[in-house]
Amino acid sequence: MATSLNRLRAHRLRIPFGERDGRLFGPSDVPRGLASGCRCPGCGSPLEAKQGSKRRHHFAHVGVVEQVCRESVLHRYAKQVLADATTLVLPAWVGTPTMPNPPSASDWEGRLVIGEAVHLPAKTVPVASGRQEVSFGTVRADVVLDDGEGQLLVEVRVTHKVAKVKEERVRELGLRMVEVDLSGAAGVETADLADWVLHQAPRHWVWHPAAVTRWQASLDRVNAIIAGRVPVYGSGGENMLVRLRGRKADRLRHAASLSGRSGDPGLDVLLGAWVWLEGEGEAELFELVDRELCIFRARLATGEERIVRLDGGPGSTSGAKAIADESARSA
Repeated sequence: MATSLNRLRAHRLRIPFGERDGRLFGPSDVPRGLASGCRCPGCGSPLEAKQGSKRRHHFAHVGVVEQVCRESVLHRYAKQVLADATTLVLPAWVGTPTMPNPPSASDWEGRLVIGEAVHLPAKTVPVASGRQEVSFGTVRADVVLDDGEGQLLVEVRVTHKVAKVKEERVRELGLRMVEVDLSGAAGVETADLADWVLHQAPRHWVWHPAAVTRWQASLDRVNAIIAGRVPVYGSGGENMLVRLRGRKADRLRHAASLSGRSGDPGLDVLLGAWVWLEGEGEAELFELVDRELCIFRARLATGEERIVRLDGGPGSTSGAKAIADESARSA
């Protein structure tokens, strides 16, 4: 068991490429031994080209092999391959942990509404040009390619995935970015590595603005369906604030002046107010469910609960002001 483990470690520590004249070469592409003229791209030490018949061809340090060198070499080689690429496989967009595809949401009765999935399948694209180490403000991409749809940023992962800070900055800039995962490269033959990097290695979208826009549109339709299931009160004075408990009239007056503005924190002041629900009577607003849509949870005098959406138009605002004034006079 120990022998097998040592062999595995030795295999992983082999250097697949050597550097000469600013380019990386495979061990079969140069003269044998130190005549290869190659150095380690990671540490700069001289390399021997090992071209035996029993083991996979590889480079070896004259001294001790370090894992960090192999990782650095693999990273550099992948960037070179990508920058020289004429074609590249792009992954399917399958969503993200915060944007499940398709989008879905539950209404206030627990019924699930599922939106339309964004279909963006994997495909092979032609590459017109490529550059290594390109900066976009504070973002430095491993490789930038022109795939006919504009600039495509490609990150090469050997051990660490794209940092959250970098991912957030890419989102802010509205750039496309793909991450290619080379953590499984140890099992790939050196001669096959270039094709594996371009067409077979695992990859995923870090950010795809067009896909996100389509996903958001689908989510908006889901939210519209849910909002349409909630009764709307307030138009024409149907939703009148009829009684105020535990709040001052001037605070209610301020809330009423803001109630037509979606997402305004002034809506919180309406909690504790009583409204008139046509056909059901008075109900107390006790929970703000959706600030953007002005949706509250209300409790009837019977103890039953209702979900209501307040109309932010002039009808409800004027009604709220009228009740606030009345409360002020009676205070």
